[in-house]
Amino acid sequence: PHSAAHSKVHQDYIDEKEKEINDKNSSEELENSPSNMGKYNAKIEGLWLVIEVNDNVIDPHSFKFKRPSLDFNTSKQIAVGHDGCNSFNISFKVSENTISFDQMLSTLMACNENVEITDAVRKSLSGKNLTFKIENSKMFLTDGNIEVMTLLQQNY
Repeated sequence: PHSAAHSKVHQDYIDEKEKEINDKNSSEELENSPSNMGKYNAKIEGLWLVIEVNDNVIDPHSFKFKRPSLDFNTSKQIAVGHDGCNSFNISFKVSENTISFDQMLSTLMACNENVEITDAVRKSLSGKNLTFKIENSKMFLTDGNIEVMTLLQQNY
């Protein structure tokens, strides 16, 4: 039989482990709570113009239709955008400084201008998990350690 002192030590150990588990669970809940997600969503909400993609600086005057852009609706978790030729929409989820994009749904117009840019916009986003950083109204999207896109926030 165990002594009363041994049982007390054992119970204290169990209580400590339960507290660690509860603390871990509550910090995970806080991290993924709507109010905390709101903090990240608020940063990306709205219209952003693509100003650079895969090291190609975008000349806004070289697009016949619309210049490449991305308009984030964080409450619906859908971004509507334009690659310079086709319009698209894409579902996304934000977690801390990561945006996970689903596959893109796009119109299928054939364009001869800026093909490299329009392809790069689609390929940089569709099905990707990208890290984002926002500084001075610019959002930098990186895939691993490669910067794939820079966007400029537009004020409505």
